[in-house]
Amino acid sequence: MSIESEDRGDDLEPQPRLDTREGFALRVRRLFEQLPLSTNQFERRHGLADSTVSKFQTGKNVPSVKFILALLEEAKVYAVLNDAVAEQYWQDYGALLRRLDDNGRGHNTYRLMYANFKGETEAARARQELLDIAEEKQRLEAEAADESTPDERKAVLRVQAQQLAVRQAAAIEHRDAVLRELAEVVEESRRHGLSDEAPRYAPPPSGLPGGHAPQAVGSLDTATGPPGGHAPQAPAGLAPASGAPGGPAPRSRSLASLLTAAVVVLALGGFAIYRVTAQDDSGTNAAPGGVAQTPSAEPPSQSAESTPSASPTPSPSAEQSEPLAIGDLNFTGHSWVQGAWTIDEREYPGSLAWEKPCDTNQEVVIALPKPYKQLTAVVGMDHENVQNANRDVLATFTVWADRDGDGISDLDEEVASRGVTWDKSATIEAPLHGVEQVILGIDTDYCSGTPTLVWGSPKVR
Repeated sequence: MSIESEDRGDDLEPQPRLDTREGFALRVRRLFEQLPLSTNQFERRHGLADSTVSKFQTGKNVPSVKFILALLEEAKVYAVLNDAVAEQYWQDYGALLRRLDDNGRGHNTYRLMYANFKGETEAARARQELLDIAEEKQRLEAEAADESTPDERKAVLRVQAQQLAVRQAAAIEHRDAVLRELAEVVEESRRHGLSDEAPRYAPPPSGLPGGHAPQAVGSLDTATGPPGGHAPQAPAGLAPASGAPGGPAPRSRSLASLLTAAVVVLALGGFAIYRVTAQDDSGTNAAPGGVAQTPSAEPPSQSAESTPSASPTPSPSAEQSEPLAIGDLNFTGHSWVQGAWTIDEREYPGSLAWEKPCDTNQEVVIALPKPYKQLTAVVGMDHENVQNANRDVLATFTVWADRDGDGISDLDEEVASRGVTWDKSATIEAPLHGVEQVILGIDTDYCSGTPTLVWGSPKVR
């Protein structure tokens, strides 16, 4: 194990490198020692399985991106870390994942974790860029509104404002693209069972880069054998599962096939006995005189003249579920207005609107009657007062799939985000991953001249 020395006063104590599992586990342990929270309290607060923190502190498992984000947020809340130190901690965590990913040659688990880290990092940069642009626009507006500003300077400010608007539009597109890619990585991670909540980790199929399966993330204890990915020894008398091409079938597979065939035969026999008994009891297959007929082994053939049978009724699961309009459902959070609103000269019934937006963000939480997979809506500014709006206003509409049901818009629950201006609406199609609660948000950095912001006819299916 590579080590580096850390100066701790008068003595030198060998410390593992920060980009190793042991080194970062030591940092996690030291950070928890400074928090006024026990590991159990932290796990309950963030919906983590028991012993999750312990596995991260010992280096048995590598912390997930979600865990590190939550840990750094708690550390900043309790003033354990300032922003600069927290940023360095985040970058050190990225160095660990980069080393484990090994330029794409590492295990698929680490590839997804590193992709998640890069996505969260880029998303934070994109959001910060939009905030910087908004502050710059406000500065230009204030200078242009100052009566003491010369006309020549105002002309320069107008050009700068136009250039800033172009930058802003490009930044919005970039942020939306980053968020879409991040949502895809999160969904792929979920399909692979990478989670802090439940032991669902399954190793990827053979042939992927880096065949050694790492320890599972969070509470995901892998069942693929000891660390290092070595397959357990086969029981005595059984050939390895990977027989040579063209060779005899493995004996274990033959035994499984025989058992499966036996179960099928027994099931079919039982079903046949049940059918005969049911027919005898009902009398539908009895001959005159009460003598039961032996059921034919062949199904009756249907001729062209036979009466067509009724079409089978599709099961509810096979039917395409009807979309549910959620604009009229009860919600909690900020005071939005329900009703019909107009976007781009088209009326959208069952909408949700924020009538008095002013330099802040607003969110509402909507409980759904059952799990849904997708949310769709048209978002924009109300057409009735958009003509008198400030042409520089930017508003961002965001959807969170509230998987833990706590009513809090967690970073890893964000599934879609779109920016709109006075003359540009947008369509949102957000994957909900079968949740029963969604959070809708609207954010704007402007106050004066901001028109009503509208979620047009939001629906889930």
